[in-house]
Amino acid sequence: MSRRNRIYFRADASAVIGYGHFFRTIALASMLRDEFECHLFLHDPTPLQLKEAEKVCAVTALKDRFDDFLTYLDGTETVVLDNYFFTPQYQLSISQKGCTLVCIDDIHDRLFYADVIINHGFASKTQYSTASDTIFCLGAKWALLRPEFLQPVPDTAKRDGITICFGGGDPLGLTDRFYNIVREELPQTTVRAIKGASLNASQMAEIFRSSEICILSASSVCYEALSCGARVAAGWYVDNQKDFYEGLVSHGLVTPLGYIAERIPDRISLINALKRTSTPADRSFMPVKETPELFRTLFRTLTAGGVTAEDFRKDYTIDGLRFVNYIHLDESRKMEILEYRNHPEVRRWMCSTDVIPLRNHLDYIESLKTRDDAFYWAVFNEDGMCGGISLTALKDNTADEGIFLNPAMTGCGLGTRITRASFKLYFSLLGLNRIYSLVHKDNAAALNMDRKTGYSTGPAENGFVTIELTRRDWIENIPCGK
Repeated sequence: MSRRNRIYFRADASAVIGYGHFFRTIALASMLRDEFECHLFLHDPTPLQLKEAEKVCAVTALKDRFDDFLTYLDGTETVVLDNYFFTPQYQLSISQKGCTLVCIDDIHDRLFYADVIINHGFASKTQYSTASDTIFCLGAKWALLRPEFLQPVPDTAKRDGITICFGGGDPLGLTDRFYNIVREELPQTTVRAIKGASLNASQMAEIFRSSEICILSASSVCYEALSCGARVAAGWYVDNQKDFYEGLVSHGLVTPLGYIAERIPDRISLINALKRTSTPADRSFMPVKETPELFRTLFRTLTAGGVTAEDFRKDYTIDGLRFVNYIHLDESRKMEILEYRNHPEVRRWMCSTDVIPLRNHLDYIESLKTRDDAFYWAVFNEDGMCGGISLTALKDNTADEGIFLNPAMTGCGLGTRITRASFKLYFSLLGLNRIYSLVHKDNAAALNMDRKTGYSTGPAENGFVTIELTRRDWIENIPCGK
């Protein structure tokens, strides 16, 4: 594994600052550890932190909170920071070493020097101040949940009782206060209280899957419970929970309990709130099972530097499609490519509508063995060759890309499938920053597909519309499960 594929995570936890930062980091490392060399750095870790972290990746205990960590960096790592005490200057010191910097943040209260910001809440890009062309991974599809909370929940799961949890710190003693009210008002109901960080992820998930209702703080624990199928009532008690709370409430994911630091609901109000608590009607703002693959795609993209021309000549398998470089095709497949490319329904939309002679076709493929500015792949699905893609005019991580389909396989969504898989090839595996192309202004089907898959389009000129897509825009809008 190359040094570029090392990911260094930096997070802390305690009874004062809570365990949210730590468990979010553990969740991310769990998603990435099979493909990347993950290493977690902790200042003054507790035995619990060491036990949980060592299940996932290598761990180093730091002598101090800041400077000691910097001595481990040589500039080839991807660094993930999660805590509020990492100042802009500290971020800059990491970036200036040459590292790729990822910041997990949910309060957007400072300038960021991050290449990527992850916020699985409900923030928008406009709320952030950044000093670079930062990529934003925002919303529930980027939920930082440990694998135990992303498992499917059977519809027949037996549920019973109420579970109360206000995080690993709970400095206001909210767990006991809510527990006492619910226990007295609903004496026949099973009431569970999760205090501190006493349970591991499997135990937490098991409790949430068996609970009817959970009373929680407005933090990642809400996503954990919702993903396990529980109904949730939530309140907030520290500033970094406020935005997340308001998002949960506005999207109908939780029953609101308000600002519980100053006043928790009285007995009648709390019981009435629990009666109103229901399963979210709109699940589009919920964590999704595709989240781990989204993160793996993101970090593949961040570590895709150092690609050579030989990498562009390789064959790839992506999302069930095989991308076979033209130079590896046998003679019959080369003839098949020519047949599709010269089909009237394909040629009519090309910049050149001329029929390509066989000799020219074969000579061009032969030239691709030594060129470093043009690369072509035939695409195969379970039914055979279904199309082709190309990158030409490759320079400075930018390329003119092309696509055509087997005329017998149009109209079934195949173009969208190939296009989305090709984005992973271009951006995540080959490290491109931008692709562009020309589409005939009358090719409505192609233009509709291009807009659907994320391209931006310009005005028509000389009969063609310019389309383009950047790595940043692709990552920020990558659809789930595609």
